[in-house]
Amino acid sequence: MRWKKARLGDICTKVVTGKTPPTSVTEYFDGSIKWITPSDFDKKELVFSNRSITQKAIDENKAPLFPPNSILINCIGNIGKVGILRTIGSSNQQITAIKLAGEVDVDFFYYQLLLKKDQLINLGNNSVVPILNSTSLKRLEVSFPDLPTQQHIAAVLDKADALCQQNQQLLTYYDELLQGTFIELFGDPVTNEKGWEVKKLGEVAAKFKDGPFGSNLKTEHYQEIGIRVIRLGNIGVGEFLNEKEAYISQEHFENVLSKYKCVAGDVIIGTMGEPNLRACILPKEIEIAVNKADCIQFRPKAKEVNTIYISALLNQPGTLILAGNMMHGQTRVRISMGQLKDLLIPIPPLALQNQFAEIVERIEAQKAQAQASLTESEALFEGLLEGYFGENQIEMKGSNPGPPTSQLRLF
Repeated sequence: MRWKKARLGDICTKVVTGKTPPTSVTEYFDGSIKWITPSDFDKKELVFSNRSITQKAIDENKAPLFPPNSILINCIGNIGKVGILRTIGSSNQQITAIKLAGEVDVDFFYYQLLLKKDQLINLGNNSVVPILNSTSLKRLEVSFPDLPTQQHIAAVLDKADALCQQNQQLLTYYDELLQGTFIELFGDPVTNEKGWEVKKLGEVAAKFKDGPFGSNLKTEHYQEIGIRVIRLGNIGVGEFLNEKEAYISQEHFENVLSKYKCVAGDVIIGTMGEPNLRACILPKEIEIAVNKADCIQFRPKAKEVNTIYISALLNQPGTLILAGNMMHGQTRVRISMGQLKDLLIPIPPLALQNQFAEIVERIEAQKAQAQASLTESEALFEGLLEGYFGENQIEMKGSNPGPPTSQLRLF
């Protein structure tokens, strides 16, 4: 079956850009009509909006009213975010709504537009804040088979998308379980309602060292292989982000930077960025590394604390509050190593810390499986999108094609 080709404007009955009612008129806001902004885009279905407007704003032409089953496209700034609004609603001026004609399926075109993000960006202008106007949006080339085939393809992609969402929700559940377990065992570090002994963070460290500042470690020292360099971008909240890899030579490490040696199992603390205090454990895959400036190495006194407890403690929202008065700087807020050493932290019994560590290890093992499933389901979803809508699109045969051949066994 050969698909029809058209421009987006030819298959739309309505293309409308949103507006922001005057914020000085309180009667225009906090009504019953969803008012979508880019921050409300997170999934296919635009179910929730952080703000709402009133019928008065619509009646006085201060904002347009979008019909149900409109596709909303972010057209200013982060061009190409897409979602479906199933009910009536409105939006600010960053978003354009399109209402498709009866011969095309809204879910089918939502998925097609996901894969056309780069084309949407290219249709926009090249100003400091990119803008895709309605005229340019209407020029987007699209293709589609007959309506039953569109609906069938959308149903297949819905299943793949749902699988991704399920795996993502499972990861979220494990993160919430870890947080809940910490609070149950140790309480809030701000109030320390369990009355644990309190010590300075530096007092329970066998090694507490910031990375080198100045000329000892510069970008020109980096190479493709060698000793790993830990940078701020590698420190996530409770996870080592194994990306943006950088290395130095064995010679430079031994001659200049050996005193900054980090080993697998050390806690690495980020003291600048988002959030300004976060920690992770250097994974076993990285046997030796060096930490860069603002990446503090913490190695525990084994008879007092364990690394899993310290990492989890430093990632608690309450700990960030405790460290709030230690942050300094205007454009680049950070915590110095000297200040962080003086951070007062609760020290529960080591046996309880070890119990927590065992629980964390079991949950992390389950998280790893869920992450692998998420990666696989996302690859499946992307493969389906490419198979149906990519440049090497498979020619469909019959009136009700299944997924691309490699995916048939899954659906």
